[in-house]
Amino acid sequence: AADLGDTGSDAASDGADVDAAPDAATGADTDPDGGTAGDADSDALEEDTNTEDVVPDIDPALDSDEDGLSDINEITIWGTSPTVADTDGDGFSDGTEVLDLAFDPEVDNYQFNPLIADRPILDIELALAPVVYAVYTTTEGATETVGQERSDETRNSNSESWGGGNSYAVEQSHTVGTSVGFSGWNMEASVSYEYSYSTTSESSSEWSEEQTRENASTLSNMSSFEESNSITTTGGVLGITVEVSNPGDIAYFLDNLTLTSYELDPLDPENTAPIAVLTFLDGADVFPRTRLEPGETSAPLAFSAELDLPTVKALLADSRNLMIAPATWLVEGDGTVDFELAATAVNARTAEIIIDYGFDRTRESYRVSTVAVEDRNYVTVAEVFDDILRIPFEQGVVGITRSGEDEPVDTLPMLTTVRDFTTNDEENSLWTVVHS
Repeated sequence: AADLGDTGSDAASDGADVDAAPDAATGADTDPDGGTAGDADSDALEEDTNTEDVVPDIDPALDSDEDGLSDINEITIWGTSPTVADTDGDGFSDGTEVLDLAFDPEVDNYQFNPLIADRPILDIELALAPVVYAVYTTTEGATETVGQERSDETRNSNSESWGGGNSYAVEQSHTVGTSVGFSGWNMEASVSYEYSYSTTSESSSEWSEEQTRENASTLSNMSSFEESNSITTTGGVLGITVEVSNPGDIAYFLDNLTLTSYELDPLDPENTAPIAVLTFLDGADVFPRTRLEPGETSAPLAFSAELDLPTVKALLADSRNLMIAPATWLVEGDGTVDFELAATAVNARTAEIIIDYGFDRTRESYRVSTVAVEDRNYVTVAEVFDDILRIPFEQGVVGITRSGEDEPVDTLPMLTTVRDFTTNDEENSLWTVVHS
């Protein structure tokens, strides 16, 4: 999809560079002879001299990093580093991922790929509808609660995963004009992301029609209670019940978890309102150590936070975009991988690629190796998408229509499509490439 052209900047195409010498695709043209004899496919490489697929002159038995893969196979088949035993730093050596864990890009390109770090992944889903109630203390010293009365049907949540957090971070910091180059490194825009070894997802919730009627009844009951009682203090509680799942490929222990809640306006990305941090709730207030195998989901876990009365009433009146996300969490390996050591190695040997589709699709996040190529501590984004992630993309020129205008007032060269999601000017959606 991306034409990288002459990466050696030596006035010879990469086809001629490879013909000249095994390493010349990133250096000078050491054999500018054209190499056209017997060239059936006109790529300047000579089939009859066995240089169509140039193989480095390396002892086929040599395994410099002792990871179980020969140097020649690491270079020509897997694209991993022949001198770094764990190219992506995730605690599984390249040989372990390829030989023992049976990495096969044709079956699953992301499962134990030695170029993509395997990390603990936490997915948060609401198990029940949020519970909101008011707490009153009367002048007589009595404490009364007024809350929702849910039926069996309305106790269920109306929630979905959402991965738009990074889109919002970008939109809050940048304008339409900050699109940057994709094939190369002409990066003009940047945004800060806090590195985390494990990854998480948000979950959004909204009231159903029946739940909305129950909420309206609760608000009416609260008003009646306030009118008929002398009240000294007020407050409230937000209760959330979630299930934590492990959609990744490695098992872990979840030792602690707190949640954050906030509201957002889909039409105004700058308008996000934090609500509260929710802590685990049980008799001892101690989070239960929970082991999650790949594909496993935890038992329901209850969390709560204290609110003021105006926030309680606002949530009952309208919480169409209540977002729940992990605030803090602690994961520990099951003995197979030391997560603390792996986190350091992953941070040193990889770069994070985040693909944020907003509301349309769950966010994708990958840590891809930047040390696979000798004498080069980087990879281009095009190489990552084409060769490592195998995600289709397109680049093009997009017309920008400003508010109130019928015709585009400007055009920008930019990323236009990732997977099957394409820039749509009428919907004011576009891809923006940023770096940190």
